[in-house]
Amino acid sequence: MNSGNSEDIDEIIKFISEAYSKVDEDYLHPKSASGNINAQERIFSYEFYHQMRKLQETNYYKFLKESTLIIEGERIKRDIEKQPDFIIHKPGTNESNYLVIEIKKIKSSFYSIAHDLTKLNEYINEKKYKYGISLIFGEIFNENGNIWNSIKNEIKKEDSKNNNLKLSDYIKNQKIIILWCHKENHKGKCENISSFLVEGN
Repeated sequence: MNSGNSEDIDEIIKFISEAYSKVDEDYLHPKSASGNINAQERIFSYEFYHQMRKLQETNYYKFLKESTLIIEGERIKRDIEKQPDFIIHKPGTNESNYLVIEIKKIKSSFYSIAHDLTKLNEYINEKKYKYGISLIFGEIFNENGNIWNSIKNEIKKEDSKNNNLKLSDYIKNQKIIILWCHKENHKGKCENISSFLVEGN
């Protein structure tokens, strides 16, 4: 398996980070009428999509300059049961499948985040997407502080099912990129934590 192109990956991470940084606090941490704050994937995802589309229109990012590439949300693929959150591709062909994105808030179960990684793996293998992004958003609090070790264990479990190319291989080779997006000093920041999650595998 070829490793991901580092220039492509750097640009993808910059693109995702910029789109994330433009998501307003009201979409990241929406408040209920009672004043409670509860991050919701759907509210965040709709606004994140809007910000990605606005960035695409600037023509700043090289990988999005190809006029035939579009960003789609929740496209149903009839021959794959699992539906991705976003894809960047040329419709009507599998020849220009560029990026598939899965989104989870950090308070999601570690199993559901690990499940997203296997879904990305499937799209790379079966639909020939060039890259997959697992975007995990939100701040770490005491109740979710140990999530990374739990995800590491799930990746190891998935690896044990396959004698050929393992999930950790796709992560190590930067075909699947895991980004933790959060607020630091009131600014949006996305960290590539891929290598951290496959340490020791």
